[in-house]
Amino acid sequence: MSLIVRDMQTNKIVLLTKGADSIIEKLLIKGDKEHDRRLNITKSYLDSYATEGLRTLLLTKRTISEYDYE
Repeated sequence: MSLIVRDMQTNKIVLLTKGADSIIEKLLIKGDKEHDRRLNITKSYLDSYATEGLRTLLLTKRTISEYDYE
């Protein structure tokens, strides 16, 4: 599920998406070392939760241009 909102203070348009970790992970951009490091840490938490039988969702955020919004 996705939602587009405009930050009234900065006037930036933000796309927020939530979904199952297995789906969202495939959509993430990979290749940035810091990003990959954080993703690996998050995966370890997700694996830990899964072994306890817990379901998880991931939330992503992306700033989009006025052009993309239109």
